[in-house]
Amino acid sequence: MDEKKKYSVGSNFWQIILPTLLGAVLIILVGLWFVLVAGPGNVSRFAEISTVLLVIPVLFFALLIGLILAGMIYAVTWIMDWIPRLTAPVLTILEKIRQAAGMLSKNSARLVIEPASWMAVFRREKPRADQEIQLD
Repeated sequence: MDEKKKYSVGSNFWQIILPTLLGAVLIILVGLWFVLVAGPGNVSRFAEISTVLLVIPVLFFALLIGLILAGMIYAVTWIMDWIPRLTAPVLTILEKIRQAAGMLSKNSARLVIEPASWMAVFRREKPRADQEIQLD
């Protein structure tokens, strides 16, 4: 398996998180600038401001969903990194359990079968004289 490329510790923040946050802030600021600077048109200034104020919570929840998605992606990559490391100890434990179950079933069967076989030897009847088929 190919080795993973190691990244510096802060590269996630500087290359992913910071540009995303700056982009979201820039979009909000441009929206507010358009509302405050836009000339009077068909819609009054208060309608434009209220529209922007309605959009801000939507952007906030979109950012929240994006952060949750990023956290889930991080968790999955962390799990995928740790699963191969944890399989060897788990497999040794499962192998010990399998061996113990095999020994237990063998010994419990021996406890039932051996006395029954000894009792069958002592209870064995002699074959009758008129018996047609002889079992040897």
